[in-house]
Parts: sequence; structure tokens; C-alpha cells
Amino acid sequence: MSLDHALWIHGHSAEIEYPNRVASMIQKGYYVSVQGNPSTTNWLHFAVPTAAIVDNYRMRPITPQFLYRSDGGGSIDKVDVYDGEEIIATYENPAGDIDGWRWIRVGVNHDEIQSVKWGIGISIRLRFGRHGGQLEFKSAGCDFEYANRLGTQRLQIYTKKAPLEFPYRSNLPIDIPNESIERIVISLHGTGGNADFYLSNGLAAAKAAADAGVDNRAMENTLIIAPQFLGTKEYCRRIAPNILHWNGGRASSAESIEQDLNGNGVPDSGTLSSFTVMDTLLEQVCRRSLFPNLMSVVVAGHSNGGRFMSRYAATSRFEQEVATPRGIHVRYLVMGSGSYLYMDDRRLTFEDDTYLTAAHSDDWRDTIVNLEDFSSVCDVDVGKFNDWPWGLSDLWPYPAQVGKNQIQNQFGARDVHYIVGELDLSASFTECPERVQGQDTLAKTLLYFRHLEQFYESDLQHHLHVVPDVGHSGRREMMASQGLAAIFGPIT
Repeated sequence: MSLDHALWIHGHSAEIEYPNRVASMIQKGYYVSVQGNPSTTNWLHFAVPTAAIVDNYRMRPITPQFLYRSDGGGSIDKVDVYDGEEIIATYENPAGDIDGWRWIRVGVNHDEIQSVKWGIGISIRLRFGRHGGQLEFKSAGCDFEYANRLGTQRLQIYTKKAPLEFPYRSNLPIDIPNESIERIVISLHGTGGNADFYLSNGLAAAKAAADAGVDNRAMENTLIIAPQFLGTKEYCRRIAPNILHWNGGRASSAESIEQDLNGNGVPDSGTLSSFTVMDTLLEQVCRRSLFPNLMSVVVAGHSNGGRFMSRYAATSRFEQEVATPRGIHVRYLVMGSGSYLYMDDRRLTFEDDTYLTAAHSDDWRDTIVNLEDFSSVCDVDVGKFNDWPWGLSDLWPYPAQVGKNQIQNQFGARDVHYIVGELDLSASFTECPERVQGQDTLAKTLLYFRHLEQFYESDLQHHLHVVPDVGHSGRREMMASQGLAAIFGPIT
């Protein structure tokens, strides 16, 4: 993670929310001093100058922070960071009385916050004891990095009429022979398309695996690749015509935008599935001439990348056409996916809302719910609930070439791991058919795994991992013990 921009504001610019609750608030030359009335709480607000776009790049907040000191019973017990009206980070119970100045830095979950939209505000809850107390603030601000920086490495993708460049990031060259490489990890981004951040996730996981003894050589024997599937709605800058990019739907096997490279009015690239691009990338790197000791490929995606991976794991032709003949094992990691590809037209539901406690018990409703029962969910034809990418009807070109029967036959036997945070309770629905799959990310994952158990019975080779105390965070899922074992553990 790099620091590209920083914006700060002086302490004496702070605003108090309830002036009648303070004995005094004095703006001095280099700080603001707040003397609180006994047994009161208050909020102090900093409006941080915010550049949402710099050099035609959208900015992403890294670390909102402030410098303060307290005395005589004054304390801070909560910090909320806002982007406009949305709280993007919260830090509770920072500190009470301290000696000297202290920094408070608030972490932002970059799996959820891709870029700043409106402006950063830091709100600090002050608490004063029986005898009041004093708090002083010297400065507040936020560090930023460029969101969606274009990947500096490129893979040539040959289309019908012209080669296009597919951006990616990797920790090692993908085209130079290296006998040390035993494992390739694909770390696929979610919404926002930040390849730098997901390369960082992979590197952090490799270091954690080495430190934990899961694989002591993980930093040396692992090639980590973070592909970048650029979407026109997520990337602020103009995309050059020779850069492969998509015009929506990337996570569920997108069609590329048609481009007229020579200006003759005829689209040059035609349509290109992102699954084909992933196949091409994997075929290029999984070569014995490059990596003679390569044993496994772990293809991992989080959030929208998890949606991609749940479909790719079911439909990919790479495993049977390339990896298996070359003696390379393929493992798929589906992390924090917001929807799944069902193998038939039936859906499951929990008996009640206590799915957190029912996750690993038999308290499921065994009566399968037909799609017709969900006709009131939204104004969509019932049949569309089972269309691709939620089901195996009306397949798009890539999965259609594989065929429904082949998808059903091959999927259950593949090595697929589902990793979801116990606190991943996001209830956002971008498509109506997703609502029939569960009320939030955790529920969808648990119900889907139960669906697979019923569909494949004893033939299912998939694995489910619920990570305690983790929300919607790909980095924390990868670095949890379950993630490290799935990525860097032995292949059995």
C-alpha cells in the first residue's frame, strides 16, 4: 500500500457539537483545548480537506488520524470517520488520560471502501469524568492512495483482429524460468479493481504462512499474480483502446467492450469472456518450461472476485484441458461472495433467523423451497431467478460451450474452498435473483453449501470455512488459519 497524497487540518479548526457542555474551548496557536463540564459527553468534529480526484485518479483513504493529549479526567471513547453521510471506519475505546501527545490512527476496510466520494470528516466522542477534564488536539488529517492504479505489467491477449493488453501485478516475473516456484496464487480483486492491493493481500498471506509454519518457504516458492479486470464504471481515467476492459458484469463472466481501434467503424475485439482471459493467463504461467517444479495453482477471489470464482470453479475448461494433463493441481477459493451459481432450480431457506447458531448443526429446513415461492420478492419473471449467472438456464457463451450437464458433472469433484467471515452480514442486493439465495453474505454461503451437499451427496469435494470475528475482509480471510491452510497447506 503506497502513500500518494495527504491532507491535514490544524487543531484549532475543530468544531464542538454541544457548546453548552464545555466549560471552555480555546483555540491557541498550535492546538485547541477543550475543558469539559463534569460527567458529560460531547463530539468534536474535524472537516478534513479532501481531494476526491488527483491527476485524474480517484483517491482512496488509507489512514484517517489525529494527534491529541488528555489530562484530569478527559478521555476519548469512540471515533467515527465519515465520507459524506456514510461512516467508513469506527474506532472504539482509544484511550483515557495519557502523558504527552499521542496519535490515533483509524483503519479503513479497503474491501468495502474503494474510493472517497464526498469528503472526509473525523468525529471524536469526548467523555469527561466527575471533575470534568481537559483534551487538546494539535492536528487531524488523512493519508490517501490512488484507487484503481493501472497495473504496470501486461499480458498480451490476442483477439479476432488485434492484440490487447491485459494489466496485472505480480511479485515475480511470470515469463522467466524459476525452479523455486512450486505454487501459483491468483489473488483476484473485488469491486474497484485494485490489483496493487490484492497483490499486497497475497504477499501478506505468504508471509503469515511462513511465520506460522504452514509453509516455511512460502515467500520463495510462491508466484502471486493479481489480475486487473478493468470496468469502465470503476475506473476514473480514460482507458486507452489497447487496454482490455469491460463494460459491466465482469464478476459473472463479462463481455468486453467492443472497440474500434483503427476508426473504421467495425469493432475489433468482438466479445471476450473474462473467463477466457483467466484461462489464457493460467495457460501462459502453468508451463513446465518456466516452472518445472510447479505443483499447484490456487485461484482465489474475494467479494465480487468471489462471485467470479464461484462461477469459474464450476465452468472452467482450464483444469481438464491444461492443468490435469500437465500434472498440476487446481484449487479454487471463493471468499465472501455475494451470490452463487446453483446446480438446479431449487433454493433452501433457514428455519428461522438464527442461522449464526444453525451454521454447523442440523437445524436446516429440509423442505426445499421452489422458485415460485419467491415470486413476490421483486418484479422479475420467476424463470430469471435460475438464469446465468445464478443458475444454469440461459447460459452465456463461455458456460454454454461447456454445457449444463458437464458443469453439473465436473463441479462437485473439484477442489473448492468457501471462506466467509462470521460477521459478514452485508445485506446489499444488486440483482433481484440474489435475494432468494439468502439475506446476507454469510447466510448465502451457508445455504449454498447445504445446497451442494444435497445435490452431490457423498461425491462433493468442497469445503466450507467460517472465520470467527471477521467481516467482509479478503485480507483477513486469507490470513486466517483456514485461509493459510487452504492456500499454502499441502494438497491432499
